[in-house]
Amino acid sequence: MNFIDGRKYQFDGNGFVKFGGKDIIETRSGKILIGGRMGNLVAPYYVNDAYPLVFMTDTNLGVQFSQKLYGLKGCVDVVLEGDSGVFYAGLNLEVAGTCLMECHENGQIDWIKSYIRPKSYLHDGRIGPDGSIYLLGFTDSVLTQPGSARPTSFDPAVYLLKIDTGGIVQFCKTYDVASGPGVAINATNMEVTNDGILYSLFRALVVQDKMPLLW
Repeated sequence: MNFIDGRKYQFDGNGFVKFGGKDIIETRSGKILIGGRMGNLVAPYYVNDAYPLVFMTDTNLGVQFSQKLYGLKGCVDVVLEGDSGVFYAGLNLEVAGTCLMECHENGQIDWIKSYIRPKSYLHDGRIGPDGSIYLLGFTDSVLTQPGSARPTSFDPAVYLLKIDTGGIVQFCKTYDVASGPGVAINATNMEVTNDGILYSLFRALVVQDKMPLLW
């Protein structure tokens, strides 16, 4: 593998603010969309000096736009490409829980909406065959240092959200497939097929588009 190109990006004038990337995609037009957070990357997930950031580069890796969501505590964990130059960012925010943001190639934000408040935790998102957005995560999260002890009663359910392009929930379903304290900080991924079947790599969760658990 040959290294072709690289860039260093600075979004704050002070130059000491750190960026932690969480998700990256290449768009259909060859641009790069990146989501993450700025601030203290070692402290607990929700801290006063960590706020979400999403930015896009052009095909030459120059910054096309960046959106720094000052005043919000959390992170952009999922970035998705919709149709006609529309993009979506899935966020985990303090108090607001799982959130979804719609924006455009020029950086314009149309809306940000919150789902499953106050402490749900988004792990993955996908665009469905009909253009809707699927979000997968847990109904609760842990606000402690990584590696610290979790309550023995901490056993949140997995949630699955289907949201239309206007941010309206089409369905929300929870599945009691978690097992053991602290499971909500583990990685959870999914794929959506053209016939509307969702596959999750967590506990072999297989779900039809209309919510029933297949196996």
